[in-house]
Amino acid sequence: MGRIVVLCRLRQLMDASGVTFIDLKKGYGLNNDQITALRANSWTKVSRKTMEILCDRFRVTPGDLFVCISQDLWFPATGKSADVHLHVGQRSVGAQASHETEVMFCADVHACNVVGDHLKSRGVSGVRMVGHSMGLTKEPIAPLRTGVHVIVGSPNANPLTAPAIRDFLYQVAPSTPTDQLPFPFRMAWSNGLTIGYPTLRADEIGISAGRTGGPVAYRRALSDDRAEDCALLFARRFPVSKEARFEDDSRVVVVVCGHGAAGTTAGAIAAIRDDVTAAMFPLEFGTVTAAVIGVEYDRPKRGSSEAPRLEPQLLQVVDTIVEGEFAGISTPRDIRAFTAGAS
Repeated sequence: MGRIVVLCRLRQLMDASGVTFIDLKKGYGLNNDQITALRANSWTKVSRKTMEILCDRFRVTPGDLFVCISQDLWFPATGKSADVHLHVGQRSVGAQASHETEVMFCADVHACNVVGDHLKSRGVSGVRMVGHSMGLTKEPIAPLRTGVHVIVGSPNANPLTAPAIRDFLYQVAPSTPTDQLPFPFRMAWSNGLTIGYPTLRADEIGISAGRTGGPVAYRRALSDDRAEDCALLFARRFPVSKEARFEDDSRVVVVVCGHGAAGTTAGAIAAIRDDVTAAMFPLEFGTVTAAVIGVEYDRPKRGSSEAPRLEPQLLQVVDTIVEGEFAGISTPRDIRAFTAGAS
């Protein structure tokens, strides 16, 4: 769990009830400085009289007026009035299908729901899922410049994933190894697609360390009934304005880049675990935090249809992640998760 901070919900209460600065000043004797400090969470102390006035006006308890929040990965999304957008890729269902006839990958949608349900449980009401088709926009990162965003899925499924990591979070060019040095971890697929300049051998798929090139996690079969998969998590915090304070006025962009279906789900479940979210919180604006998630799971039986084939994987991944231990770089055999920062 991250550092506990106490936030005042006066801004939300005023917005919900339509109460203005003038109402609180004339009717209850509060001054501009008091109201502004409480709304902006720049206050350092609150008198008993002020607390009684506000609780009486809004008919709430002190527990409704002030909330204790863990300062973790999702802290910038908590208590904000703006929507949180969950971005997932879309695929046409076949060569004969029209452009509008598309389906979202089940694992990515499941992962979005995992994150979305967690945010809703923390009081975030405006959680929206957004689908992206391959190659439809010339400026894919434009929506990320405001608000809170979570991008889910590999570049094979989601066209926003690669530019979000490369162009928006790390802000580096994709062409040469030197350009890619800021990446702490790099991911490679069998079709030649990569996140960061590839350092794995041509016959390897998975995640490698950015600076050493050594393998970190794989997507591969271990036996006839067991396999492993992996995911990368990235996060960067941005100020909502030039006057933004560290404690409250910030937003976050998070990427859950799974290698395969099991990796995507594992990444989403790791992204809502208290120990992982605390470690992933970017302490400073402009700093990217990154994590590797690795998981073993039971392989589905061959010959089964797509939906039944996927579901047993997801259930096993959930169990493995929940029961695993987040232990820095020294990790248990069935789950690997660690963080690295890059300015």
